[in-house]
Amino acid sequence: MRRLFLALAVLFAVWVSACQPSSPGTAPTTPNSAGVARLILTIPANSFVIGESVKGAATPYDAAGNVLTNRTITWTSSAPTIASVTTSGTVTGVAAGISTISASVDGAVPASIAVTVLAAPSPCTTATALTMNVGEIRTVTGTQRNSLCVAGGTVGADYAISAINLDTGSTTRPITMLAGGTQAVGVPLAPSLSNMIMPTSAVDLTEPERVHLQRQRNMRRTLGARMSEGRAARGLGSSNIKGLSATPTVGTIVRLNSNGEGVGGNPCIANASDYHGARVAAVTSRAIVLVDTTAPTGGLTDAELLSIGTTFDTLVYDVDVNAFGVPYDADGNGRVVLFFTPGVNALTPATATYLIGGFFDSRDLYSSSGTNPCAGSNEGEMFYLPVLDPTKKYNSAYTNRTALINTAVNTVAHEFQHLINWSRRLNVTFASYPETVFLDEGLSHLAEELLYYRASGSTAGTDITYAKIAATSTTQNTFLNYQDQNMARLLRFMANPNGNSPWADNDSLATRGATWGLLRYMMDQSPLQSPVYTQALVNSNRQGLDNLNYVFGNVFTSPFQAAQAFAISLLTDGSSVPVSTAYAFRSWDLRTIMPREANTPTMYPLNVYSLAPSTARTATMAAGGMAFARFSVGAGGAGSIAFSSLTEALHTPIVVQLVRTR
Repeated sequence: MRRLFLALAVLFAVWVSACQPSSPGTAPTTPNSAGVARLILTIPANSFVIGESVKGAATPYDAAGNVLTNRTITWTSSAPTIASVTTSGTVTGVAAGISTISASVDGAVPASIAVTVLAAPSPCTTATALTMNVGEIRTVTGTQRNSLCVAGGTVGADYAISAINLDTGSTTRPITMLAGGTQAVGVPLAPSLSNMIMPTSAVDLTEPERVHLQRQRNMRRTLGARMSEGRAARGLGSSNIKGLSATPTVGTIVRLNSNGEGVGGNPCIANASDYHGARVAAVTSRAIVLVDTTAPTGGLTDAELLSIGTTFDTLVYDVDVNAFGVPYDADGNGRVVLFFTPGVNALTPATATYLIGGFFDSRDLYSSSGTNPCAGSNEGEMFYLPVLDPTKKYNSAYTNRTALINTAVNTVAHEFQHLINWSRRLNVTFASYPETVFLDEGLSHLAEELLYYRASGSTAGTDITYAKIAATSTTQNTFLNYQDQNMARLLRFMANPNGNSPWADNDSLATRGATWGLLRYMMDQSPLQSPVYTQALVNSNRQGLDNLNYVFGNVFTSPFQAAQAFAISLLTDGSSVPVSTAYAFRSWDLRTIMPREANTPTMYPLNVYSLAPSTARTATMAAGGMAFARFSVGAGGAGSIAFSSLTEALHTPIVVQLVRTR
């Protein structure tokens, strides 16, 4: 279970192509003589009302990703009586229905996008309009889903919409919000903020996230169904890691499998070349620190490695054990192995804009011999960390000594939760399967947050503001070392809440951020101390949503109800909207922190649609995905919002909430 770190900010866009391209970024132009390899077509909205016009754009590229100039673009509509398109790419809604807008360059290399044209909503009157108090929250009823009519009152009113797809699995569902009699809202829910001093942390990690997910699935497929076998093979407290004594002498060398990938995606299969010498660099009361003998020269000193082991003893161990429980000590040595190996460095490509911080591999909790063995197992409670690489033999990710030490401490807290979780399910709760990916990762990111509280002296539930974080260089560095990554992952979710989910079957950065955020919200709203809930989640034979439902059943009617409230908290946290404290995100003031995280200090970075009059906005929501919108109704007036799933009635699993914000 790798820990991914973010390294820089990039802009990203959704685009359509005639082949499978890579994102062109900002490309140089080339002469007209170059051949066209692909055409990228964009249309600002995939649904709009009759009479509304949007401007499409089509950009040709050559095989090297260069923009081609002076090319003839031809535009066509499959149903011009539904949606017409001009020679310059302006699309206009003519009648209700669906049409495909296509573009081609020089008569070839086509690209297309389907658009939906909707009829304007039926007007509503003040006589039938819903009246709400500022801060009041309503769940949109069955009748209101077809046409929600709200009043502007005597001075006008602002409203916000929060929708969530309560499906599970991989089902996606569109929600179309068609407005009539409304006004666009241009004023944010909070005043402008001062310039940021924190670095941004957002980055698009689509490809490496997919590779990471595949490894997670491989590990669970190979070992998840063998839980009882793992108990039988290594539950007697008689095994030591590859012959390493319980209290080894510094300088002792053993051979360990350094490859967490395995062969053919099977972590239990290893090549001879995967085994490296591992030298004992330090021994503490809770840790054995090993360093790969193939590591580049000039790495961390034994004294520095000892300091990491000591920090594990005095800081990380107590934080994680208090929150999640004691790891099952199957190898009987009373210690956890921290293995620093280039095998981790090699997981980050030299040109990557991210880095892999380390990983835990459950294969090491299984026997390497006997019936149906996991031959690649190192047979011990351990996790894997990168080595210092001053000459950039592998990449430039780990050339800074101080940064590596800080990263290692945070990564250890993250991976230790994984180890505790799997080992207790294996040998304590006798679960049939390991925890789901999304909840296991969410708990590990919670471990990072708990490490921040311990290191900073702060406390959960105290609404930590940006001002507190930025007060001194020490408070800033503590946040950057232990909690910044959680905020960066939550930012990924907030930037695309409809396409991501707190319970998605993956471990993408956006999923991790959403799951951590949901867990933090649920614990903030729960009456008992956090360890009561975190230990119950780990010491369980349930999984995922079922586990959350069981542990928090006395607080929330379901994880879905908690997610609906969490969505409102993302909208209103830290604003002047007087919503109930049941929607408070009590530990962190997101309104002051997230703009700095996004490097947009004057704008809260939650992706929210603005519903102007006679406009339609469609969001395709993943299972667990959310969509947000805002609109205003003038004084003495009434505005209507019609909800649908494009040309169908709004799908049943979608729940819509309305909050009056002014």
